[in-house]
Amino acid sequence: MKPHVNAWEIWIIVKFVMKLLALPAGFGATWLGRRWMLSRSTHWPVTWGTVQGYAPPVENSHAVAMLLYSYSINGDYYSGELPVPKRGAIRNEDDARQLLPVGANIEVRYSPKKPHCSVALMPEMIALGIPSSAA
Repeated sequence: MKPHVNAWEIWIIVKFVMKLLALPAGFGATWLGRRWMLSRSTHWPVTWGTVQGYAPPVENSHAVAMLLYSYSINGDYYSGELPVPKRGAIRNEDDARQLLPVGANIEVRYSPKKPHCSVALMPEMIALGIPSSAA
C-alpha cells in the first residue's frame, strides 16, 4: 500500500527547515509552499471563489498583501489566502484592491479529498501587473 503524502504536511516541514536555515519566511517557506501546492493542484477541480478582503503580507515576503478569498463546495464554505506579488502596476495594497476588488470572482483549485485545501489562481493580466482597463 502506497503511503499518502499530504501537501500541507510537506509545506510545514519545508517551512520548519527554512527557518532552521535562517532563510526569510517570505522567500523560503511561503514561496516553496505555494509552489508545492500549485504543482500538486494541477489536476484538482476548479471552482469560482470570491475576494473577501486583504490582509497585511507575511513578514519578509515579496508580497504587497494577502488576498483573502472564500469558495463553496457542495454547500460548505471554505476560505484561503493568496500572496499578491509586487509586480508591474501592483506597487502596494491599494493597487491590488483596484485590480482585484472585494467581491470580484477568482479561480480556485481545491483538493477533491480535502476541499479545505485550495490554491487561488491570480488572473493572468493581474499577475503580470496589467491594469484591467488596458484590455
